[in-house]
Amino acid sequence: MTISNSIENYLHAIPDASVFTRNDIAHHLGVDENRVSRALQRLAKKGEVHYISHGLWQRPKLTRFGPVSASPEKVVAAIERNRDVFIVPCGAKILNEIGASTQVPMKYRFLSTRPIRAIKLGKINIEFEYSTAFASACIGLTSLPEAERRMVAGLWGAFVYAGRKDAERQATAFRRAFGTLSLCGQEHLLSRFSGRLSWAQTLLKGPAEKTHES
Repeated sequence: MTISNSIENYLHAIPDASVFTRNDIAHHLGVDENRVSRALQRLAKKGEVHYISHGLWQRPKLTRFGPVSASPEKVVAAIERNRDVFIVPCGAKILNEIGASTQVPMKYRFLSTRPIRAIKLGKINIEFEYSTAFASACIGLTSLPEAERRMVAGLWGAFVYAGRKDAERQATAFRRAFGTLSLCGQEHLLSRFSGRLSWAQTLLKGPAEKTHES
């Protein structure tokens, strides 16, 4: 079997609506990236794969209604795999997930530890918001399990997004989410609330706090 056939077989075997880069394939098969690029170009002409942007490709899911693009979350996961960056949903989505808001965000916005240009995925715009404050808040999170790491970063973003008045109105939801963290996760989050965000630390350590049960 030729290298070109191996590449095409790999692409045919991955799930529909997957997002990948040529580096993903080159690393998995142990082949040269230029050969991967040529195979992708051939498959793109057949309509079997589509180029997104930022070096990202997708294998759309084919249905009787037409091709269905990958989800924004899969795009984000592919970016994280191939760059030294940490990304979580923006504050509005986290507020909804922890029950602090009934609003479902209509835009796909994410917080990132590095600047990333917006991506257009079909009719969907995926936006990334970078700040040094968020990048600093994420330092030291690697010692936590992945799900908890994302929750800590997400809660930080949710406090920033909500602001003091709205966060105080939804204090129960914030404290409940805080209570699901390990002691390590709680300590890390509290340590990131200083200066203009010191009020968030006070809110979480208030009398209604539900602490983590070991």
